Amino acid sequence: ASFAEEKATTAASVFGSTRDLKPRYEDRINQVINMAAHNQPSGGFWTGAGGVLITHADGTVVGAVGVSGASADEDEHCGLIAAQSAGGFATIPARSSLEK
Repeated sequence: ASFAEEKATTAASVFGSTRDLKPRYEDRINQVINMAAHNQPSGGFWTGAGGVLITHADGTVVGAVGVSGASADEDEHCGLIAAQSAGGFATIPARSSLEK
């Protein structure tokens, strides 16, 4: 699987942004290893920015998008803009780290 596919798969698997994995699990590295092993057949597991969860306004998960090819911050920004441009969807994270 490509890095972008791994990012999308991970965001969908953890119901959140791949950027949030480090602070969420840094004290539980064994859990991250187990999640990565579990997700390997379905496309891998990514622990850096670039995977964005897409939801309806009520929080119902629609899917996820993964972007790769630039810096992690730029990857995530592109994913957010793409998902939010579709209209009617919320994203996790809600804002890009590149926005001021």
